[in-house]
Amino acid sequence: MNKDVKVCIKGLHENESESSDVGIEVAGQYYLKGNKHYICYEEISEEAEEITRSIIKISKDKVEVIKKGAGATHMEFIKDCKNSTYLSTIVGKILVGIDTKSLEIVEKEDEINVKIEYGLLMDNEKVSDCNVEIRIWS
Repeated sequence: MNKDVKVCIKGLHENESESSDVGIEVAGQYYLKGNKHYICYEEISEEAEEITRSIIKISKDKVEVIKKGAGATHMEFIKDCKNSTYLSTIVGKILVGIDTKSLEIVEKEDEINVKIEYGLLMDNEKVSDCNVEIRIWS
């Protein structure tokens, strides 16, 4: 894969009363170190009008999403695993849990596709079901 890539992230968050779509498509940089893929990109937060620098790390059985700036967080997705992280919001940091139900990573010569299904938890109670698709291509 080339160093210069496109990054498309689409997601759906659903709870009992509503659902919301999220999505971005941005230019990014791709690096392969050892057996781990690194994708770096920037996005501008509409709420805070601040740049968020993001890194996606993809290995054989784990995906990490690290955001610095508006909405700072470090999320880890490992199939059938629960973990927690702090999510920065405009009202402060919130401790959330991530319960990864499924993780699918498909690598091609000039493309990587990731599908993640997870539950978002607060106080060990599920607050929403989430689906995220990440596509990186040259």
